[in-house]
Amino acid sequence: MLSKVDFVEDILIEPSCLYSDLENIIKAKLIAKVQGRITKEYGYLICVVNLGIIENGKILDTTGDILFSVKYSAIVMKPLKGEVVEGTIFKVNEHGIHVEVGPMTVYISKSKFPPKYEYNDTSKAYESQIDNLKLAKGTTVRFRITELQFTKGDNSSKFEWFPIGAMDENYLGPM
Repeated sequence: MLSKVDFVEDILIEPSCLYSDLENIIKAKLIAKVQGRITKEYGYLICVVNLGIIENGKILDTTGDILFSVKYSAIVMKPLKGEVVEGTIFKVNEHGIHVEVGPMTVYISKSKFPPKYEYNDTSKAYESQIDNLKLAKGTTVRFRITELQFTKGDNSSKFEWFPIGAMDENYLGPM
């Protein structure tokens, strides 16, 4: 799920920044531009870990701004179908649970829970009829990612991952 990937990105710098600490300005603009980005190929770009080669800048005729090509490394997180992961429940309703795994939210339907879990409207949690386990807000769970959808998010032009999970196998469920 996590990996280190090398990228190249173009960064635009105003002429007034040339007299400052140019490398730090380029790094700050790079981080602001790419950190948190989501792509289908690489998943979530978590953080820039290494600023590599900064190519000589090219002056743009129309504005006088300088365009730098920057090589860098970043940690990315891409969900994989079939992968077993752990996360924390942050939302519970009568249809299932929503689990946070880093920047990603995974939905698990109640039909994909271990056997004998019933929703308790009073406690807003699923309670096991077999043992004393609960699926409640704040509970850590282990589950398998069963489906992945990469679509535009609600109310935005940003793309997002919408993974679906299951806990109906051995060794999966509340921790």
